Amino acid sequence: MSVPPQEQPPSQPGTPGPQVPLNPQAPFNPQAPFTAQAPMNPPVGQQAPMGQQAPMGQQMPMGQQPPVDPQTNPQQPSGAKSFAGNLARGVLGKVIGLVVVLVLIGVGFLIYSAVTKKTGPQVGECVQVTGTTSDPDMSSLDCGDANATYVVNAINEDCDADAETEYSINSGRSGQATLVRYCLGLNAKAGDCFDLGDMSTPTTKVACTQTGSDVYKVTLVAEQTVDVNKCPGDSQGLANAKRNSLICLVPNE
Repeated sequence: MSVPPQEQPPSQPGTPGPQVPLNPQAPFNPQAPFTAQAPMNPPVGQQAPMGQQAPMGQQMPMGQQPPVDPQTNPQQPSGAKSFAGNLARGVLGKVIGLVVVLVLIGVGFLIYSAVTKKTGPQVGECVQVTGTTSDPDMSSLDCGDANATYVVNAINEDCDADAETEYSINSGRSGQATLVRYCLGLNAKAGDCFDLGDMSTPTTKVACTQTGSDVYKVTLVAEQTVDVNKCPGDSQGLANAKRNSLICLVPNE
């Protein structure tokens, strides 16, 4: 036999009715796994660990550069670059300085040579004299040249009147003319022939096939003596007391 439901008495004014719970919560389940959230950006002023990048969609803090892996992107220290650059500039500067010094030395030598360069024959050199005795021209030649008639024995000194011929030549350096007196002796060896010329004609060296009253052949050349008695046969001696030498000549007839 069923029991009929009991009727609830009507609510009385001022009597609260049954309460319905608001926003009921699910019962706590201790077995539910904990879901970890992605870590937040590192604080400003700190970098992410080396080899790691900031999470997708996030930017590095302002003023920070992405980390560089030294194994994949090696860089030369800035100090080494500065040292190499300074060293290269220093070496280049020294090379340029050396080149400038060498150029200046070369220019100075050329100027010195132009100023001091001799403009006339020197003692011991052989010469050829052309023109006249009053207006001679003198040129330097090798002593073995067939036209090298004289050898310069002295300059601006007293000449030996018996064995030397004196010529005065205008010479100069850097455009300044100077009268130079040359003492010339015969550039002779035994077997050579000379045309002694006359008062207006300089002596010349000639072939011994040439004859004449002014042509002479050398029979002896001696040093350290002025004894004309040493001249062979009919030779005439030109004794040079100032040079202590002797040349013996015979007419080439």
